Amino acid sequence: MMLHYLTKSNFADFGTVLDAEPGGEELPLDDGWLSFTKNVIQEYTFYHSEDCVYLSPCSSMTVLRVMTDAENGAIRAFYLDRPVCINPNVLFQVMPFNSECVFRLFMRNGYPLSGYYMPDVRVDCKIESSMALSEIFSLFYQEKEKGFCFKGEAHQQYELVYVDVGQVHNVVNSTDYILYQGDMMLIGPNQWHSQYTDESHHACFITITFNWDCQYAALLFNQVIHLQKSQSQLLKAMIEESRCDQFMSEELILCYLKQLLLLLVRQQHKGESVPPEKKMVTIISEGSIVEEAVNYIKSHIYQRLTVSSVAAHVNVSPSHLSVLFSKALNQSPSEFIRKYKMEESKHMIREGTMNFTEIAEKLSYANIHHFSNQFKTTFGMSPTEYSRSLK
Repeated sequence: MMLHYLTKSNFADFGTVLDAEPGGEELPLDDGWLSFTKNVIQEYTFYHSEDCVYLSPCSSMTVLRVMTDAENGAIRAFYLDRPVCINPNVLFQVMPFNSECVFRLFMRNGYPLSGYYMPDVRVDCKIESSMALSEIFSLFYQEKEKGFCFKGEAHQQYELVYVDVGQVHNVVNSTDYILYQGDMMLIGPNQWHSQYTDESHHACFITITFNWDCQYAALLFNQVIHLQKSQSQLLKAMIEESRCDQFMSEELILCYLKQLLLLLVRQQHKGESVPPEKKMVTIISEGSIVEEAVNYIKSHIYQRLTVSSVAAHVNVSPSHLSVLFSKALNQSPSEFIRKYKMEESKHMIREGTMNFTEIAEKLSYANIHHFSNQFKTTFGMSPTEYSRSLK
């Protein structure tokens, strides 16, 4: 239970929040009212009267708990920081937030308080977590070729599998589940599992292993769950934090995973299903991979660049990077590297501060002949002819 802020609208079902102290000049009470000052250390009794009752806090943090029905009514807890008038027959209890509190009570003479002793009702006024997730052991974004096969294993940790691109067969205890883009599964402790892709499909997917203590975890077992965009965004945030390695990144990763699991448990508890979207947005989008690769090439243009080295930097295979470049730029990564180096060499020739051999060495060509051949293939003239054309 959590304390509610005491406002007139929040408290309307139980009484009225007052703008003045009872018994004062702005809210005078006649001789028919009785006044008591009470010091409370602990309280297990709810009271009510057939007439209204006034309460006013005096010192220390004070909690007011109210309900309309002793048998079936829900208890609401308020931070009592201003005087209130409680409606007739509403049950109330005043208790300290910490060790003790002092408050004043006003009731009409002839309308005594009746009490209900409720020792079993929880008295803590705070939110407490009923699940624990304090350890993540692995967080991998994997890109696998067509025909990939992981033979399988079983371990004591939970494992989350989410498909970002393509499709993956996720085998759990001999049952083969097909996960398409945007789908995930939760594998429980000691469940044997493996993954593989068909010969016609490559895939990018996330695997996370972690310890989790939650009584509702089984709601997520042995089923394919299609994530909403807002849910998959939490996985994206986890991947980004794992790569940036900033202050408190690990704590944020734990929070994102806990939030995702809580949303999924609540969703499954309600029996909700999420229809697949017509077009999913990948967590690590193809455009962002190409953009990162291009930026890497531009910032390392003076080094010896290969498709494999660039692909390793953006965490995909060379063949997959080639596919992405072809779709986005209509050229291969090797073509882009060559053309960018050639454009840089033209700029260096125009500056006139280095000879051709020095330019070739600066751009990490094996020798002047290799550089000259690529220049002529790209621009239809040799470096010397280009240099003369500038004069």
